[in-house]
Amino acid sequence: LSVGALVALGVRSAGVRRVVALEPPLVMSKLWPLAPALRSRWRDDPASRPFIEAVFGVRGETAEERTFFHLFEGAPPVDVVAGEVALYPERPLQRFPSLLDAPERAWLAERAGVSLKIAPGAGHNIHVFAAPFLIEVLLAALDKALAASEP
Repeated sequence: LSVGALVALGVRSAGVRRVVALEPPLVMSKLWPLAPALRSRWRDDPASRPFIEAVFGVRGETAEERTFFHLFEGAPPVDVVAGEVALYPERPLQRFPSLLDAPERAWLAERAGVSLKIAPGAGHNIHVFAAPFLIEVLLAALDKALAASEP
């Protein structure tokens, strides 16, 4: 989920037959719902600064772009699950929207080896707001991974 999905996408091992990536944030400059918390954490928790700078590009009130499309190069088959609640436009929300914007979804949908799935009614926290849908995705991914490994 989220940055953890980016980590999973970066793993290269013969033992990894398929990745299920929930809401991998691919363009960090678009993460407007997280920006205030990231700036605050950077300011108030110096131990977190290296991580926040490296992953999100946030350094105080400024930010340097970080994108993670390259993690799909050489990756095993990937099921990307995005929440249905759109990232833009910026607006007040009760909970986080999806962190994957329309252009990134289009890129994923066209990418060979990637299956894009949209979790109905969910934003970023798919495991909380679309758990039954996620279970279906996980079981299907497991079936595909096991089928690919059988002679």
